[in-house]
Amino acid sequence: PEPKFRPRSRSVAEQLRYVTAAVDRSPHLLAIAEALTAKSGRPRNLPFRGFLIACCLHVCIQERNFYRGKIADMIAELTRDQRALLGLRGPISYSQIVRASLKLERGGRDGLTIDDPDNPGHSVTLHLDDIMSHIVSAAIPPELIKTTTVAADGTDFESPARREERVNKETGEVLPCADPDAILGHRTSTQTHSDSWYLGQEVTVVTNAPDRPTRTRPSPPAPTVVLAAGIRPAGTDRGGVTAGLVLWCHKRQPIKECLVDRGISQSADENFAKPMREAGIGIVVDLRSEQRRAHTALSDDRVMMINGGVFIAGTPEAHYKNLPVPRLQDTAAEKARIHELYDRLLPFACQPLTALGSDGRQRFRGP
Repeated sequence: PEPKFRPRSRSVAEQLRYVTAAVDRSPHLLAIAEALTAKSGRPRNLPFRGFLIACCLHVCIQERNFYRGKIADMIAELTRDQRALLGLRGPISYSQIVRASLKLERGGRDGLTIDDPDNPGHSVTLHLDDIMSHIVSAAIPPELIKTTTVAADGTDFESPARREERVNKETGEVLPCADPDAILGHRTSTQTHSDSWYLGQEVTVVTNAPDRPTRTRPSPPAPTVVLAAGIRPAGTDRGGVTAGLVLWCHKRQPIKECLVDRGISQSADENFAKPMREAGIGIVVDLRSEQRRAHTALSDDRVMMINGGVFIAGTPEAHYKNLPVPRLQDTAAEKARIHELYDRLLPFACQPLTALGSDGRQRFRGP
């Protein structure tokens, strides 16, 4: 197996120099800080460039404890020279951290318009997912990503607010707690804990992954790093946020395949599968345990996998691209029409000759 990528341990001073250089090398983050900086009035004690650097530094030091109060405590523990790198003009307070983060959040929710660094002379509107993705990917060197495959999954982000029902004074909606974005979500079981319920939000992350190896070309190394991230209320819009993040990564570097689990792949076709097809990105779905078995076709250049079946590599693209997805409410005539479209693939299908052997290989016969 490929050895895991383990970054070397860095001191706080080294981490600060690293994230400062990363933010200064990102034209998008500098443009975000410039757009949020007031053009009149008294300058902020904590400039937005320094606030973005502090957020990145806190993630490097305490990656499992991202709260605004902890960011204020971390800044208070920095030396005078380290605080000067953030552009601080005096002592910092928790309320100043809160005001800066709320202004950044409001800008992302309303849409933050900046000059597009990739297209000079044009502007681009960034939302929360774009801003969050620029922050998490700022320190990734372009030459580090050598694969064209990504993987997406979600994890729970539990709200620190207590479960006490409150009424939203503006809408009259009954909220489960003081956090307006927190709703009740389901946490799936793992090897270490059973399934349970939680109150909060869900963070969806997109990471790079190894490419599918072939007989003549192994996959290049793929140290796992987060390329993009988005947050939504628990259990909502999983397919939409994943598609948006993958397409955001696809604009920066071409992507050919995306690995997802059933929580994402079972989203409505127009929310996830259709945007992926239109972008030319293949979807690899996490199957049920009884469906997980090896296929020789995954490592043979002479054949290809289409909807879980084995077909010869010369199958016409028009026969399998943009196939309609059957729905339960389809009429008999519509189902018959869709069956005819799928039946066009039969002349190119490969039939199994042997059962799956102990070595994980299986022989097929071509048409």
